[in-house]
Amino acid sequence: MERFIAFYDGDAETAVDAVNAEEHCSSACALATIAYVTGPPLATARKKVATFRIVEVLAIGIVTPNGVRAVEPSHFFSALEVEECDA
Repeated sequence: MERFIAFYDGDAETAVDAVNAEEHCSSACALATIAYVTGPPLATARKKVATFRIVEVLAIGIVTPNGVRAVEPSHFFSALEVEECDA
């Protein structure tokens, strides 16, 4: 997650590609639309363009063109963008 956030400049696809290139692995980092349950926040990371809450997620489904398809539950980490407001 740290490398994704370091590369993130507003374009998630570009950040994913950069992580995968750095790792020499096309599946080191990926984007997917999933059904999930989050665990407690593990960390918060702030950049000029965004703030992220890093969480562990339990993926329970994947969104397909035909709706959500159940999957065997699997643990992953995710960076959830947080909308912050000025006080």
